[in-house]
Amino acid sequence: IAACDDPKSSQNPTPETEPETTTEVQTPELGEGWTEIQPGGDTVCSRGTDYSFFVRKGTVNKVVVDFMGGGACWDEVTCSFADAIFNDDVQVIRDWLEADDVQFSGIYDTTDADNPYADWYHVFIPYCTGDIHWGESTVTYGEDDSAVTIEHKGAVNARAALDWIQDGF
Repeated sequence: IAACDDPKSSQNPTPETEPETTTEVQTPELGEGWTEIQPGGDTVCSRGTDYSFFVRKGTVNKVVVDFMGGGACWDEVTCSFADAIFNDDVQVIRDWLEADDVQFSGIYDTTDADNPYADWYHVFIPYCTGDIHWGESTVTYGEDDSAVTIEHKGAVNARAALDWIQDGF
């Protein structure tokens, strides 16, 4: 998790311009004020599904950036079981944010008066590529019927989210 503070933020309580998506695809608000952003372009999850990141609007010109953790894959065996080692798409995050009983804690608990980040923008960057947010390639592991192709596009996905942040902040 990274957080950025602008020393001039008391003079400018909100971003100069609202960040925009890199494409026109944006889903309606999810639970607790979260919005799903689909940046499009070359972004993709490991098995070819669309990539998204999630944003909760704040009231001050400060942003928390949270890179989701997870396992990695590097060969036919580990990549064949990708969903057991890491999430291979963003659906689990979408489902969690849409759940009626979702409970936020720590820096995400906007009801906690002691949370110094409650009013900040939050950008959650999911991990769905098996490459520790570093990859920029498509790799086929194994041969014949047992081969598995993985889109190791974590760097592409992370860059899209960071570009979106930079455009707005």
